[in-house]
Amino acid sequence: MKNKTSILLLFLTFLFVNVGNATAQQYVDLGLPSGTLWATCNIGASNPWNYGDYFAWGETYSKYAYKWSSYKYANGMSGRLNKYCNNSLYGYNRYTDSRTKLDRSDDVAYQKWGSNWCMPTQAQFQELFENCTNEWTSNYQGKGVAGILFRSRKNGNTIFFPAAGKYDYDEKPLRVGSMGYYWSVSLYKDLPNYAKSFDFNSTRVYTDNNNRNSRNCGLSVRAVRCSNSATSQTRSNGHQYIDLGLPYGTLWATTNIGASNPEDYGDYFAWGETTTKSTYLWSTYKHGNGSDSDVSKKYNKSDGRTKLERIDDVAYKNWGSDWCMPTQVQFQELKDKCTWTRTTLNGKKGYNVKGPNGKSIFLPAAGYKGCYEKTTSFRGSNGYYWSSSLYTDDPGAAYQLRFFSSYISPFNNRFVRYCGLSVRPVRCSN
Repeated sequence: MKNKTSILLLFLTFLFVNVGNATAQQYVDLGLPSGTLWATCNIGASNPWNYGDYFAWGETYSKYAYKWSSYKYANGMSGRLNKYCNNSLYGYNRYTDSRTKLDRSDDVAYQKWGSNWCMPTQAQFQELFENCTNEWTSNYQGKGVAGILFRSRKNGNTIFFPAAGKYDYDEKPLRVGSMGYYWSVSLYKDLPNYAKSFDFNSTRVYTDNNNRNSRNCGLSVRAVRCSNSATSQTRSNGHQYIDLGLPYGTLWATTNIGASNPEDYGDYFAWGETTTKSTYLWSTYKHGNGSDSDVSKKYNKSDGRTKLERIDDVAYKNWGSDWCMPTQVQFQELKDKCTWTRTTLNGKKGYNVKGPNGKSIFLPAAGYKGCYEKTTSFRGSNGYYWSSSLYTDDPGAAYQLRFFSSYISPFNNRFVRYCGLSVRPVRCSN
């Protein structure tokens, strides 16, 4: 009987722990431009108002004292780093490497919660700040816990960050209830003894690239959903993607819709249509009423829709719920953060787009169809790729990525919606 009781208690303990972990690993969609999904709790917490555990940057365990003498990646002192050090720090550090972002083996979110989770970048913290309102509260949900409540401007969903303070040499956390400190995954390259962080108090939120904390300190960690690998992956529907190491974590497909290889042009689609067709005119456009620039049916100044709904997203409809058309912001990130080289792949001209991590995708110069021309225009010389974003100043047009032999522009660049353009999907949240 005693053995049966012990087994029952062990089972209940196992059930409780796993339910608790499942609850802690929930996430919320705030409708952010990058599609980033934020965890609802800190690592080590079972609900949003718990402080959770504290971690030195690059360590995957909590501990009693947070000092340079006990820091994993320093040989006893701040001037003797042995990993994540991109300069010699005025002669003190003799070791240098090229790492400016935590490896997955040192990412506490990835190691503790599994391969679907990772620590956020500084850009993701900045995106959270720019796309949400924020309000300091001293009694979140009546729990007596102070912190910042972010509310999405897009869909009204919220996320709470408790002001958990931090460990800084002392054996007790400092400024608990008045300050919050959260690690990003990014090294502060100018002073590699520091890493970038997201800090806040009752009057200010600190998100810029110069915000940092000493790597030995114990800070909170709030995870985001991330890709499982930094390499090309094949999903069950056969489509591949590549992690280019972009700040927002966007994963780009390796081919256009309708293409079987990266250099293939693929199919052409009017904006908001999910099938190809022989004629691309205003008179055949799904969301128009037959006359030029008449978009009174859908996506106009009166209905408030500024981004394609999933039912009108050709990537989502043709490739499945893991895929969507990129936003203008994601195209801009691709332009700003990657190296673009005009090249030819298997006889097709286009651009090789190399990400910060050295991996690349190829965008063929597929031209466009329609616009009162029966043939495909500029094939082999120019590329035109739809985004999912409406051009709100003139809703008869939508944002696109356009490139020529010496010109690349996603910013403020648009095309009339009825024309047939290429589509290069990105991985998206469901």
